[in-house]
Amino acid sequence: MIFNLGDGMKRVDVPENQVKNNLPIGTVLQLNGYDNPKFCIIKNLGITAGFEGHGTKYEVINIEDGSKSIKNTLGLEHISTKKDDRIAVYYTDTVLSVDEIMDLIKLSEQKQAADIKAKAEGEQARAKELDEIKSQYKHLERIDQSKKSSHALGAANIRKELKRVFPGVKFSVTSDSFSGGNSIHIGWTDGPLTEEVEKVVNKYEWGTFDSMTDCAGSIDSQFIDLYGGARFVSPSRTVSDEAYNKVAKAQGYPQAVFNTRSGQFDNVDYQTSENIKREAWKTKF
Repeated sequence: MIFNLGDGMKRVDVPENQVKNNLPIGTVLQLNGYDNPKFCIIKNLGITAGFEGHGTKYEVINIEDGSKSIKNTLGLEHISTKKDDRIAVYYTDTVLSVDEIMDLIKLSEQKQAADIKAKAEGEQARAKELDEIKSQYKHLERIDQSKKSSHALGAANIRKELKRVFPGVKFSVTSDSFSGGNSIHIGWTDGPLTEEVEKVVNKYEWGTFDSMTDCAGSIDSQFIDLYGGARFVSPSRTVSDEAYNKVAKAQGYPQAVFNTRSGQFDNVDYQTSENIKREAWKTKF
């Protein structure tokens, strides 16, 4: 017998909690919400005291996928008391047979074995990926070999990579930290296209953003763990006046002269100016 001594000698296992604290093995629980999964009780773990009171803990198996979990009777009510769509677990009058319970236990064991195998395969894949990264980027400085912050080291390694991939092109690579994160900015004039530089530097960015949910997140990157990176990595290409004018001439507009102040070409109409600029952004110099 379990007593609550806070308000005198009051039993908590009977009468009001007697039913839900002593549900038969095989009883089906129903979660309202998240596709309404059902669970089968396979073991009574006994009554325990918690912050919100006393209640039995049950080991259960998800009837659909075989996953195991623990459910507490605190707040547990019969399905007949369901009045709204709030997320809650209810117990039902359905009790599975011994054979059905054994089938669920077998399903759970199979899932556990599959999970263990998947975890081992995942760890092997990560270890292989790590070895390949180390082999491919031996020329970069690693975090465990540096006193720099992750974003500062990421910027330093980006400089090395860009110099290696685009020899002769002058890049400005700076890093910064701020409340909520850090950033690396890459700037250059003319030279390679933005998408070409992105292929080199995007792997240093760990921040993500889901515009559908308006939520920021992060990626798990072994490369960044080794060689640094930042929440935001921003490549920004500038086209020189000389390059703009070169493209204008190549497009058949020798009279067009790029005006830095207005950001447009003089001596041609607006639409022609925009077309020349778009072509310049697609041109490598």
